[in-house]
Amino acid sequence: MTQRVVTLFAITFLLTFLPASVCTVAAQAVAVNRLVIPCEEETAPGRPTLKRGVVTAEETVATKAPEPSTKTEKCKPENRESVAADQPVTLSFEGLITIDETELRKHLKEKRADRTAELTGNSAYFESTSQLIKEFLLLHGYRHATVAGRPDQASGNPRAATFLINEGARTSIAEYRFEGNRVFSTAELAQNISECMTKYRIDYYNPEVLDYCKYQLANFVRSRGYLEAKFGEPALEESPASVVITIPVNEGASYRFGEIRIEGSSLFSPEKLKAMSPLRKGELADGEKLSKWLYEDLKKLYGENGYIQYTAEVSPEYKSGKDKIDVVDLEITIDEGRCFKVHKIKFAGEQLPDNLESLMLIHGCDVYNQSLYEKSIDNLNNSGLFEFVDKDKDADFRTSEEEGLIEITIKLKRKGQ
Repeated sequence: MTQRVVTLFAITFLLTFLPASVCTVAAQAVAVNRLVIPCEEETAPGRPTLKRGVVTAEETVATKAPEPSTKTEKCKPENRESVAADQPVTLSFEGLITIDETELRKHLKEKRADRTAELTGNSAYFESTSQLIKEFLLLHGYRHATVAGRPDQASGNPRAATFLINEGARTSIAEYRFEGNRVFSTAELAQNISECMTKYRIDYYNPEVLDYCKYQLANFVRSRGYLEAKFGEPALEESPASVVITIPVNEGASYRFGEIRIEGSSLFSPEKLKAMSPLRKGELADGEKLSKWLYEDLKKLYGENGYIQYTAEVSPEYKSGKDKIDVVDLEITIDEGRCFKVHKIKFAGEQLPDNLESLMLIHGCDVYNQSLYEKSIDNLNNSGLFEFVDKDKDADFRTSEEEGLIEITIKLKRKGQ
């Protein structure tokens, strides 16, 4: 029997979860993909460290869609001289037709292009800001836009700049083509990726959205057992107003699930976790099922029991089985982390009622439970008192790793304020 061992795939995701009976100290399972190291002078515990391994479309057996990368920022002393030299610039634009100026300004502000030390004679600023504007236009389908910047001397403001923009024609997608596909038809693949683009109301070339939809397309193919499928970089064939996108494909072989081994679990036995698995030996190796089990079902299970640092790593071994049927054995290593309890829950906002704690299903000293936290946020939203509360964006989580405690601050805004 011929064996092929493919490079082990490291799929490491920090999930939030585990049982009250086993938990001793607590913090919250956060679905937010944020990692912050608090300043040394801060006394409050820091946010949870949510580890998510970077998984490329070519490197995963699972089908979890890519998420924004986690960044770590450390507190740095403010450089007063650099702040003094970094002054606001008054920006104006000429030639915008379809592009939303408000969104463009927001983009430039995020890139800090609305500030600079010097303006007059600063050609580097105008070149870099023009490039940022062109990149923004590219994401909206304008591949051949031109941008030129200059000081706005007519305004009498020495820190005013004007950018002359010619959007050009928006480059729509005329056709998707695929090269190298044998099992999946070009029509099937093209329909799949086109439907993904349509979800974002995009019929033009946007490299970021296309890359995401290409990843989703790979997940679709892997859900049919082609776990090694790869989609290469797209080639563009342009006309003045449209583009034909050709994507190379390597489908690889079709696999069926073989043996599944689980290591590192102590809260739940490997037998119990495997019993929860939808994967059955001899079945078509559905990467989507594998991903949902590991990164949704088990995440929820651990999250309901206070374990917010659950991670899972999958190591697949591909080999030829009997009757020339290709098989993939899975070795799954679980790192449960520790259990966290709620230290306290606070509310931030103006003119808040006094009985908000009654809407919460988790309280201080409880083992953190992600599901109960989410239902508590639903209670706040269903109360009719507040503007919509986002369970991730409108909550700050601070944890004490040593004590296993979590503090939650929920930001609220009364309706009509």
